[in-house]
This record gives sequence, C-alpha cells and structure tokens, in this order.
Amino acid sequence: MKASLQNYDGLYGDHYPAILPDFVHIERIEARSLQHKWLIKPHIHAQLFQLFCIETGSGTLYTERGDLLFTSPCLLQIPDNTLHGFNYSANTTGMVLTLSSAFVQQVVSSLPFLDSGHNDLHIIALQTNKTWFTYLKMILIRLSDEATDNLPGRSTVINSLLTALLTDLFRYVNGHHTVDTTNRNRSLTLFQQFQQSIRRSRNPQKNISQYADEQHITAIHLNRVCRNLVGKTAMQVVYDYFLTEARGYLTHTDFTVAEIAYQLNFGDAAYFSRLFKKYVGLSPKAFRRNGVAGPDN
Repeated sequence: MKASLQNYDGLYGDHYPAILPDFVHIERIEARSLQHKWLIKPHIHAQLFQLFCIETGSGTLYTERGDLLFTSPCLLQIPDNTLHGFNYSANTTGMVLTLSSAFVQQVVSSLPFLDSGHNDLHIIALQTNKTWFTYLKMILIRLSDEATDNLPGRSTVINSLLTALLTDLFRYVNGHHTVDTTNRNRSLTLFQQFQQSIRRSRNPQKNISQYADEQHITAIHLNRVCRNLVGKTAMQVVYDYFLTEARGYLTHTDFTVAEIAYQLNFGDAAYFSRLFKKYVGLSPKAFRRNGVAGPDN
C-alpha cells in the first residue's frame, strides 16, 4: 500500500492547524530549516500559499517534475496542494511568507488580468533584477513588523501590504520567463482541482459524486486519490475545509454557533455542531472556551 504524502494543515513540522481564512505567518527560513539540518522533506499544504525569499545560499527544490536547483537571490512560489521539499546549502538565509490560499484567490479574483500563474510553482531567478528583489524583501520585513506589533489598523495595513506584494509578484510571473515547474502528476492535479472546487462551491451538502463528475471520474477514483495522497477520504477532505474555517470564526469572531453555520452554508446549525464535535473532539462552544474568550451562545 502506498504511503500517503506528508500533508500539513499548518506549517512544516507543526502539529496544529493554521487558523483560516486569514492566516498570515512570516519567519526566517533558517529558523525552521536549521532545526531540520537544512533538509525539508517533500510535503504539501492543503490550504496555504507560500513565497520563499532566498537572500543568500542555494539549494535543491524537490517537486513532482524532479529536483530543481535554485540560487540566491530568487523567489520560490509554492501554491497550495503542491508537492515540495528542500535541501538547502548550510547557512542559507531568507524569509518565507505563508498565507491562506483563500486570500490569494481573493486578490486574483479582484484583478482578472492576474488570473494566470498563481496556481503554479515557480522559481523566479533575480540575479539580474536585484532592485526588485530588494523592494519585495522590504515589503516582507514591513509585513513581519506589522504582524508583530499590535497597533491600531493592523489588519488593514497587512491586507494592503499583501495585496501590493501579490499583485507585483503575479504581474512579474505573468510577464517574465520563470523555470517551468508545471505539475504533471495526474493524481495531484485531480486533488488540486478537487480542493479548488470545494472552495468555489462552498457547499457542505454537495456530495462526492458531484465533485467527481466535475472531473469526469468516479467517486471511487476520487476517494482513492485522496487516500493515496493525504490518507483521508474525499468527504474528510471536504469537512477539513469547512471545519478549519469554523475554527477561524470561533477563534477570531464573536459570531454565534448558528451564525457560523450560516456563514459556512450549513442549513442546520445542530448538524454543524454535531459534525464539528465528531471531527474536532469538542463542541463549537467548548472549542471557543478552550481557545480564546468569546460568547457562549
């Protein structure tokens, strides 16, 4: 039996999920990579987009297309559901931005001319364009500072900086040659399209046969793809999406449980609560009590 891919709901090596849909995280590449002796094993993130800003050093990027070399200064664009791993040269430095792929889609949908390139893995070599590289690095530093400082208007500034960064990034990718890293693995492509359909539909009542029909495969085939890649059934993948969003609402908003069920398009708040408890292990109210202070209603 095939071993499933390492699939992280949060950051590599972490055992807790990212709080979606507004997850933003910036860290030094060396902070995590040094802990793993500069080797990051191939894995995927179901709902997270990553941008690696390589300032110094070099390495190998493991992909479905094979092993690809990169050297500083460069950017590595890793969309959600994209297999990737790293073997960095010792003492490589840089920053990695991780954010909700839902935010990326929000930016792209508001700017239709950018609606290409953002779903692909890219190596963007910038040895001859160091000025633009420095500009993007400054935005990342500003984002990191803003994320750390709890100042008034923090979310507005972060959203503005991210929108500017992603707009510039996707404009560059659309207008310049980058290393061709288009995924050719059929199963992973099917899984990516399945994830995109879940986000687009936002319908927890939609059955797996409907998702499978969209890709002209059977429900059995779709379940097999999900089990082989992430060790879950297709329905578990669907529930993961909605319950991850639910955790975000419970953590960051004052919405009642019924209001959250409505936001996630569950027709029955009681069914939503039962489903949440089955998969999370706590009722929505108990999860909120154990997480952050919030209304118990």
